[in-house]
Amino acid sequence: MPDLKVSDDIIIYFSGDIPYLIDTRINEEYEIDEPGLLAQLFRFIESGEIETEAKRKLRENNVLVSKERPALLKNFGNDFLDLFHRGCNDVLNHIQTLSAEEFADLYLDSCARLGGDGPPSRAKSLRKEHGTNIALPDPQLQFLQDSSLFHALDRRKTVREFHPHRAALADLSNLLFTCFGYFHQHKESENKDYAPFKRRSSPSGGCLQAIEAYICAFSVDRLENGVYWYDADDHSLLKVNDAIDYANLSAMLVSQFFGDNCAFGIFLTANLERFTWKYKTTRAYRVVSMEAGHFSQTTQLCGAAMGLNSWITGAFNDTKIEQTLNLDCERAIPLLFLAFGKGCYHHMNTLMRKRVETLKSNA
Repeated sequence: MPDLKVSDDIIIYFSGDIPYLIDTRINEEYEIDEPGLLAQLFRFIESGEIETEAKRKLRENNVLVSKERPALLKNFGNDFLDLFHRGCNDVLNHIQTLSAEEFADLYLDSCARLGGDGPPSRAKSLRKEHGTNIALPDPQLQFLQDSSLFHALDRRKTVREFHPHRAALADLSNLLFTCFGYFHQHKESENKDYAPFKRRSSPSGGCLQAIEAYICAFSVDRLENGVYWYDADDHSLLKVNDAIDYANLSAMLVSQFFGDNCAFGIFLTANLERFTWKYKTTRAYRVVSMEAGHFSQTTQLCGAAMGLNSWITGAFNDTKIEQTLNLDCERAIPLLFLAFGKGCYHHMNTLMRKRVETLKSNA
């Protein structure tokens, strides 16, 4: 029998007092219903000795493998990233060899099994716990016709320095409807075909529209300073938190101050309850992240078309954001933050440029 080693592909974790094993090579998870096997595994690790029956079971489940077995590639050089990457890989191999007809039948069957009236409703806890929605002005989309795609792409540059600017509520209304509202609502026959799903201007996995927009209003005409959730169903805002200042924003963005003086910011979050209603594999995390990217680009281009500058980041303190946006009860996670206002296209923030000059002069 060849020399054995503990497989590099195995993760063991505990939920309560119950141990579980994940084989990341084949994306399978098992409950370890014989705790004595763990004792035998630790004995093997410590001394190389193991009982015959325990060895057989651990080999059958690919916990103990040949020393000659090649390890999976470490693509990122970071164990957590590698585990996440491996956990998302090849989770759909069971449908790779189907004919077109077989795939169509499988797809239709999976849709039929979802049943019900559609995915879970949006922000049900927020609607219940907070006050009346604030109606936004009717969207006016002439700015899209007045701006060419070239103009929007050319203006879309990340700024790291805003100057004080008070945004019009109409501009915020137009941006939210264009990017997060039901942009295709005028297509009545098409909407009937998609019901109960509703479409927006960015692609969405399964048409679930899991991306939500939370607005931090700092300087917007006719809108109180605070944090709001955008309700696409009736094009309105629901206030979820009171006054917010730039110090609060910086704390959520791990001390980044590039959003100072922005007129408003938008946190893009993913409603996991809606998304996992249909997609339950580890691949789902990849899809909602890409979806946030689609919405981010659409929003920045539309902002550029209406003459706004933007800054974007994905570096932040998740817990602080979840508390500020009241995400805990919504099973939602923050993915990106976008700041909008009027700013300068300097290659470096003024404060940082001065710091560089100071350091050079002191060198």
